Amino acid sequence: MNRKILINKIIKSVSNLPDDKVSDVLNFTEYLLKKHDEELLQNGIDKLVYESKVFHFLKDDEDLYAINDLIENSNLVTFDQFKDTNYGKPGTDKRDELEAGYENFKIGALIHDTRIEKGMTQEELALKIGTTKSYISKIENNLKEARISTLQKIVEVGFGGHLELSIKL
Repeated sequence: MNRKILINKIIKSVSNLPDDKVSDVLNFTEYLLKKHDEELLQNGIDKLVYESKVFHFLKDDEDLYAINDLIENSNLVTFDQFKDTNYGKPGTDKRDELEAGYENFKIGALIHDTRIEKGMTQEELALKIGTTKSYISKIENNLKEARISTLQKIVEVGFGGHLELSIKL
């Protein structure tokens, strides 16, 4: 199975998920794509599809499965279970590194998604807030962490919104 076919199958499966879950899957997938070498990821996906008992029912059947079919026919795990298994429990170094990276990535993804939703280019956003297209790109692609004051300027001046922060204990 080539990459394009695999991607199309994943898109069909994900399209049955609720919007909030699709967003979580998309954000986490983009984070993983940036974190891992493309060839390693491709090999892992191929191995998952072809060798995993979880997805064995997809090998012979081209039909689109609803989420209930997936749950019935597989050993699906929650996102937290996946992270526990592959990155350790919360509080371990590997898990903390993943979570910190994901939170930073999520900010860039939110800025990107909002900019696209507003129909703006990176250059247009940069001009509105007095910075460069390159800087916006680096924030969106998690290559540069933005200060809170910069995030506030992006949200308020660039998007016409209001930045809200919270601390959860």
